[in-house]
Amino acid sequence: MAADLASKCQAILDKATHAENGPPGMCFGAVTRDGKVLVEIGSGKRSINDSSDTMTPDSVFSLWSTTKMIGTMCAMQLVEQGKLDLDAPVDKLLPELANPKIVDEQGKLRDAKNKITLRQLMTHTAGFAYPFFSAACLKDLQINGGEGVTDGRIQGVMKPLVHEPGSTWEYGVNIDWVGEAVARTSGMRLGEYFRQHIFEPLGIKDTAFELLPHCKDRAASMHQRDEQGKIGPGAQHPYYNMSSDEVFHAAGHGLIGTVGDYLKILTVLINEGKGANGARILSPESTREFLRNQVPQFADKLDETIPPIIPSLTNPVHMQPANTKGWSYAGLTVAGDLPTGRKDGSVEWAGLANLFWAVDTKSGIASYVASQVLPFGDPTVVIPWVHCEAAVYESLKA
Repeated sequence: MAADLASKCQAILDKATHAENGPPGMCFGAVTRDGKVLVEIGSGKRSINDSSDTMTPDSVFSLWSTTKMIGTMCAMQLVEQGKLDLDAPVDKLLPELANPKIVDEQGKLRDAKNKITLRQLMTHTAGFAYPFFSAACLKDLQINGGEGVTDGRIQGVMKPLVHEPGSTWEYGVNIDWVGEAVARTSGMRLGEYFRQHIFEPLGIKDTAFELLPHCKDRAASMHQRDEQGKIGPGAQHPYYNMSSDEVFHAAGHGLIGTVGDYLKILTVLINEGKGANGARILSPESTREFLRNQVPQFADKLDETIPPIIPSLTNPVHMQPANTKGWSYAGLTVAGDLPTGRKDGSVEWAGLANLFWAVDTKSGIASYVASQVLPFGDPTVVIPWVHCEAAVYESLKA
């Protein structure tokens, strides 16, 4: 069964990566709640400029926003221990957020009325945005300048809000601040907290806030589609060329790692808080709460298409348009079964360079697909991901 599934998924990925103007390379993996790897494969090349650089299953990727779930998992550990309070204002711990401003689409600023809480940060309801998804956020960057979100310094996430805290859902730099809350509460740099409390317990060795020396020969290159849709070399994530000692440990986008490592973390979510090796990361109760929809009042907002304010970075975003959606501390919650076989109540999310993860606690299945292609929402990655997921569920019937 495993060999047959691997063969089917390999054919799906190969069709995509070998197609004219398809993604140069991709990896896909899926795992059961007991840690059994159902499939873990690579296809294509790590770089469009090097036909000999084969995309192996252990290839290393910039994880972009799939970093977020790990950041909120760490915060959930500290909530569980009583060291962080979900509903207390965060301004004492994060004084940078003590007097937030709100910017409108003309670039005008006003004072926010409400305080920001950790719960709001963890559910993207604090009012922060991203310039590639928000016209107001981009206007502020154009008028007032400042560093880019991924430039490797905390100043890059010191942005005004675009909404009153608690008033709506808006995807943004919230989780970078959650990571700062974890770091300041624990007294560690965030990468060290990740290492001690997530990575080492789960046996993860290839993931960090830098490209680790032993991983450099496995690193996938970034690729970019031009205005005509033609794919070519792209600008590498800045963290590829910076050491962990010098960069801001951004819980929203900063990790570099492998599909295999990420599957070990996803296993925690489908195994009631434990890794496949028995390492306890969260309690069963905390794990269930971590995956529960926290914002049912914003279902309509989550059903809206997120606009491509910077088209070179993202296409319009409308994930799972046929299903009612919510937002958990981990990611997007999806009500109802999916045509692939994934069950009601699954959770998923993504990273800017077309990386996607999903967990299905009812079936005990988790999966992850990774590429390094911009803009986000590339159908030549999304469609193979969907087909591979369907192949995984079909294999369970055998």
